[in-house]
Amino acid sequence: MLVSLRPHAIPALAFSLAAAGSSACVLDYPVGNSPLAGTGGESDDTSTTSDVDPTTSEPARCGDGVVDAEEACDDGNDDPADGCDLECNRAPTVGWTHTDGGEHGGGFVPNAVAVDPMGRIVVVGDDLAPDRYGEAAVLVFGPGGNLMWRRSFPTVDKDWNTFTDVAVDGDGRIFAGGFALEDLEFVEIVRCLDATGEELWTFHEVVSGPVQTARLHGLVVGPGGLYSVGEEYGDHEFFELVVRKHDLATGAVAWKLEHQGPGDMVGTSIAVSGDHLVAVGRVTSPTDSLPHPLVVTVDTAGTLVSSAAEDQLVGEWSSVAPIGATGDLVLAGYSREPGAIPRNARLRRIEAAGAEVWSFVGDSPFAEFKDVAVGPDEAIVAIGDIDVPGVDEQHSYTRRFTGDGATLWTSHLLAIPGAMNEHGFAVAFSGSTVIAAGMWTEEIDDAPGTLLNLWLRQFAGQ
Repeated sequence: MLVSLRPHAIPALAFSLAAAGSSACVLDYPVGNSPLAGTGGESDDTSTTSDVDPTTSEPARCGDGVVDAEEACDDGNDDPADGCDLECNRAPTVGWTHTDGGEHGGGFVPNAVAVDPMGRIVVVGDDLAPDRYGEAAVLVFGPGGNLMWRRSFPTVDKDWNTFTDVAVDGDGRIFAGGFALEDLEFVEIVRCLDATGEELWTFHEVVSGPVQTARLHGLVVGPGGLYSVGEEYGDHEFFELVVRKHDLATGAVAWKLEHQGPGDMVGTSIAVSGDHLVAVGRVTSPTDSLPHPLVVTVDTAGTLVSSAAEDQLVGEWSSVAPIGATGDLVLAGYSREPGAIPRNARLRRIEAAGAEVWSFVGDSPFAEFKDVAVGPDEAIVAIGDIDVPGVDEQHSYTRRFTGDGATLWTSHLLAIPGAMNEHGFAVAFSGSTVIAAGMWTEEIDDAPGTLLNLWLRQFAGQ
């Protein structure tokens, strides 16, 4: 491996791209018949009042300003971003939306978001060229959604690199991790930037000897260091899950745990639970070639404590976050039942020892959670994708839970005019407000293909 200390200044960009979106919708349709019906947006809040006689045959109508027995709310307008959505379910209030198409003509795909101690929002991902070769990039926004600065890391000979996760520490340092394609092999990369974008150090895992590919998917700042999780492939039969501890000041690796299993192991996310680290992901069984959710516990000295795969469940855990004061965790991902629902959003709270506290499983034709965050008072927000009924498109799916698993609101907000396939990728808390990031696609005039655009959205705390 190579660790380099390479200071590099970056100028602040002198423009801001804050924009609020809008969405066309239809007023006054029967409850259950809205454009978003059947998308898993049902609310657990059933404390409603009604001015309509429930014995009559007249169906409740969403958008008439009357809260009927089948509705959680009805504010009489067609604004899905004001706390009551198009299906008269509880929804968050949108504070602002920022969009960004990247600097190289192909768009920007966000993979992770974090909020630093000053409330600044850090987004990492891919700044793409039209041919889809990408540069790993960091964008930093002010608390109000104004772009403060951006920095990308060019590739060589159209090789591709990306940031897959980001963490910030109490000093405002930014740790962006991911991987790069170099000479047809993937190599793991972590970069440390200061609050202005100056590069402090870079960790670069050189692919040599038995290691043929190395990819990083998750980062967390923990006791005495920076911890990463991903996978490697080398001189053994399957991919192995890899956890590393990096020195915060230099990026040097203090220890590396290589965990082999009975199939390909992929680590997608990592969190601190008490005095342990918990990595989640999937293991693909060599017997059925299906993914199964995986939870791996490691102590801070780099020793494997436990590894548990759910052989009876098909799916994966995409994200993990700590919750509460006793080491509990929230796991987010999807499950799949062959022959039934293709993919179902799944959320689970577990104790530090692994016992289940509660689970949420959606019932939509297709949905998955890709990220989860925990805020004040055990507030939970999960984000991902869900199908749009009747069309070959998806939209972002953000769901707010209490610490005991009750749903407070959902958001399926298509807030960009003309947007198609809006995906939700990442979520974080800024105080009591929720910061969500995702991607939407846009047709390019007089050119084939689509432009992939970043959206960044603030949901008011509820």
